[in-house]
Amino acid sequence: MTGKTPANTYPAYDQVPLWTRPFVFLMLQNLLFWVAMNMFATVLPGYVLAIGGTAAQTGILVGLFSYAALLLRPVSGVLLDRWERRKVLLAGTALATAVSFAYPFLSFLTGLAILRLIHGLGFSAYSTASSTMAADIVPESRMSEGLGVFGLANTISMAMGPSIGLALVRYGYQNLFLVISGLMVVSLVLVFWIDGSVKSRFHEPQHEVIQNQPEVTKAHDSSPQTLLALIQGMLEKSALRPSLVAFFMLIAVGSIMAFLPLYGLDRGFGNIGLFFTVYAGALILARFMTGRLADVHGSNIVFIPSMLLAMISTLLLAFARSELTMLLAAVFYGAGTGLAFPILSAILIRLAPVHRRGAANATFFAAIDIAAGSGSIAMGLVSQYWGFTVFFLIATVVFLISLVLYILLLGRLEKKTQELIRIEYCEPDETLASNSSD
Repeated sequence: MTGKTPANTYPAYDQVPLWTRPFVFLMLQNLLFWVAMNMFATVLPGYVLAIGGTAAQTGILVGLFSYAALLLRPVSGVLLDRWERRKVLLAGTALATAVSFAYPFLSFLTGLAILRLIHGLGFSAYSTASSTMAADIVPESRMSEGLGVFGLANTISMAMGPSIGLALVRYGYQNLFLVISGLMVVSLVLVFWIDGSVKSRFHEPQHEVIQNQPEVTKAHDSSPQTLLALIQGMLEKSALRPSLVAFFMLIAVGSIMAFLPLYGLDRGFGNIGLFFTVYAGALILARFMTGRLADVHGSNIVFIPSMLLAMISTLLLAFARSELTMLLAAVFYGAGTGLAFPILSAILIRLAPVHRRGAANATFFAAIDIAAGSGSIAMGLVSQYWGFTVFFLIATVVFLISLVLYILLLGRLEKKTQELIRIEYCEPDETLASNSSD
């Protein structure tokens, strides 16, 4: 590569391959990991109640998991930018797999708290690494669609994990945890099938990015760092705006998904697992119908309607008295929240320098960890003392705050920074043509 090309010189959209071998294997590994994680998340509230806990204590356990993940985010970001991505992915998966085997043997609240802390550390390394690797592999001109498709593994796991978990509860929690551990083992094995050195040809290799940096920057990077410089290196300022929007969105999303099983018991809905299945189906359909809209016409056309749908869903859940209303809310919830998150992820990746994508993802997920931890603890108290009607009304207000912040902070981003065509490191079209002919 001899230099950068103009920002608007990338290949035609349909000529860029998305379904490459590294992308497919990463998606499959991600699917199995998230099936196991969603099985954990769905059965945990019932398990806590079964061993004598309360809804508020469930929220605390969810919060501990998120705060543990938060602790490792900055370190994960630095390692991803300076180390091979797959090594971080492997370390996170291995730790989460090892911890999953311990759940059947620590059936008391203190033991669960310790496990959730350690589990959160493994999840932190894994989730930061997998999202960063996906951003490396996905072509720049299909970033919104590609990250949305990659996120379908999470979505499918939302249909499979909760339903499988709730179905296996009848055979006992011990057996359920062993099944989850088996899924984690398969996920761990798949990591070795992912070629960690492969990156999309539309992204400049790491060593070239370093070579293109000014000499002053390279000299600074090799010098001893102060504590402040180290902290600044762990955070990426370009990620702050999308992270703030995601923070409020995930306060609602994280607490809702954690407490839906208890909500079903409270309202007398016999099969709350159907909510997750309908939610996942609506999300998959919505992503396939709108996957290219954000890349072709901009983020606003997808994000703003999606958040409005999310608010409709929480209002329906607040006053639902029948399973039909609950399932209608699941449709709106799936179409709403499922479309919003990949939009923020794509904006995040487009704004971040290529050599700082690990730090950008770490900053983004750190905001999500804080939101999920704080939201789960606070909303657990709300559900216990004020009920689920107030719970979902508060969630509606939080979604509204997220939407307003998006409009103020990111709504005009396309005009100001040419987000739709901003590709900082892109090979010339002639090189692409020669590569495709080889």
